[in-house]
Amino acid sequence: MIINCRFIADRILEKVRAEAESRSLSLASVLVGDDERLRKFVELKRKAAESVGIGFKSMLLPADASQEDLEKEIIILNNDSSVGGIFVELPLPSQLLSQKALDTVAVEKDVDVLSTQAKELFRQNKSKILPPTVAAAKAILEEFNIAPNSKKVAIFGMGNLVGEPASTWFKANGAEVFEIDEFTKEPGTISIGADIIIAGVGKPGLIKSDMVKSGAVVIDFGYGLVNGKTAGDVDADVAAKAGLITPVPGGVGSVMIAALLENVVMLNK
Repeated sequence: MIINCRFIADRILEKVRAEAESRSLSLASVLVGDDERLRKFVELKRKAAESVGIGFKSMLLPADASQEDLEKEIIILNNDSSVGGIFVELPLPSQLLSQKALDTVAVEKDVDVLSTQAKELFRQNKSKILPPTVAAAKAILEEFNIAPNSKKVAIFGMGNLVGEPASTWFKANGAEVFEIDEFTKEPGTISIGADIIIAGVGKPGLIKSDMVKSGAVVIDFGYGLVNGKTAGDVDADVAAKAGLITPVPGGVGSVMIAALLENVVMLNK
């Protein structure tokens, strides 16, 4: 079954709208450079924010911006009382230190949970919010009354945005987690036994049908281009075998954006 992620996202947005309508909330983006794909992602977040009554501020820096320039802009937003949440659109140009920039974001405004301090609070189960990728996976599982406890979960890719926080959350909620990265030999022999597969590599078609057991839940955060078209980490043939699967395109992105906006509300309660 193909999961209707838009339906799940809309339900989260309805909740956010109800919370935001009587308050003055604003989200700020920091974008470095003029990458068209990154601009599109920021625009999607802007449209979603404004649709639920959350204001949106955009800070755009040139592609050759210095570390100092970037951090100064973030500090300005930290000190702006009208801004309730901040995110830095990734990836940043190669001359910039991403984690150092992310660590400049005040933890009380870090809607992505990507600063070192915010990540540590999350690992300690002391964070007010979940990383948007984790919140999206949680919302999808809850939609189908699937609890992570005692489930076998295979996570492809242990990056900062998907794999690392997903692993932390699933372990904390009683799942048996198998972390798969570029050094894992024969990953299919591991993933074939998983009840839930989380993909966050960014390598189209990485996960084949023979790597997934019948009836598994497959949540695909990965994306890339194949012949100019967006494709996920999970091969299209897997849909016929999985019990539940998110599509690419039109998948988890909308749920992640909704979760990001929910974080703005949660951080400002």
